Amino acid sequence: MKTRLFFLMLIMSVALYFPVSLHAGTDITITPEAGFNYFDLSQTEADYEAFIDGFFTENEEVIPSGLAMVNTLGYPNGKSTIKPFPHFEFGVAAGVGILEYGRYEDFSEENPTIPFGGINAAVHVGTGITERLDVTLKFFSLGLVYKVDESFDDEAGDVAYKVRIKDTEVYSVGAKFRYNLLPSITIVPLLLSFGGVSVNLAFDYMKAETDMILEMSDSEDVQITAPIPTMLSATATYINEGKIEWNLYSVTPEMLVYIDLLYFISLYTGPSVSFNYGTFDFTMKGTGVLRSDVTVAPINAGDPIGNSTVDIDYSMSPYAMIPKWTLGIEFNILMLKLQAEVTSILNSPTDSVMGQVGIRMQF
Repeated sequence: MKTRLFFLMLIMSVALYFPVSLHAGTDITITPEAGFNYFDLSQTEADYEAFIDGFFTENEEVIPSGLAMVNTLGYPNGKSTIKPFPHFEFGVAAGVGILEYGRYEDFSEENPTIPFGGINAAVHVGTGITERLDVTLKFFSLGLVYKVDESFDDEAGDVAYKVRIKDTEVYSVGAKFRYNLLPSITIVPLLLSFGGVSVNLAFDYMKAETDMILEMSDSEDVQITAPIPTMLSATATYINEGKIEWNLYSVTPEMLVYIDLLYFISLYTGPSVSFNYGTFDFTMKGTGVLRSDVTVAPINAGDPIGNSTVDIDYSMSPYAMIPKWTLGIEFNILMLKLQAEVTSILNSPTDSVMGQVGIRMQF
């Protein structure tokens, strides 16, 4: 019954997404320079808001989902069981993932779609509770190992931006319970064994805060009625300071099947599905200047034609379900275990993937 329920949840997660929400939006307020009148000021403001609104609308699911996806990394999946204490294991695991990489191919000013993902590394420790049940705990803090101060830039059509991210704090914690549903069976002594089947349940939480500075330029056509009736191209440049915060929760049932070769090699594979909840909040405020791109007497190229204020506020949620399939290998050298695995995201298996490597000691 438990096995049937697990696969039912997996099939449902492949078939549909639950609704996600995006709140608030972008509010740009333009104040014309003295002597200038706009034919339709509200439409001009909407034109400059369009790219920012479009960016967040097109990526409202992928950004938080990419983070929730990589937050499920960090656990070892070697041997199918850890015997009860005083048996225990400890080590580190690090992984990286990308969700819907193909979205980069269609990126444009009119269609600003991006993939998303990230990295995750964790210290973990585990022990058996009974002969067939064990638990592994993980923890990661970015501030303990790396201080973020990074800049990157990009452009699409008439829009260009530069982002500086700094003062970032990321915390990731989790617990995974594993139950040995079917014990191991020796098939060929010293050569081949069926390593067993485990059904697992993981609970993961990620909290983060980061400060950022956004420099952005956007060129749009602006119709004015004074000092001369005309349509001209004007570039708005903004400098904005903002904050990103997210709180993401995942519950992941999983089933893994194990094969042991010569004892020194353990292979495992199986499905899982992460049920996700939480928010990704983006807030930013700043000011900008609009300058003419062309000369139309008495207006010269570079002349200011207005000032603006920018207020950006979005709250996004991840996909409610992310189904996955994992394939992994662990090399057993006495107490030392070396692990590597790859996970395909079943919603978009050709564009979404995670990989993880780890090292641990099991006593």
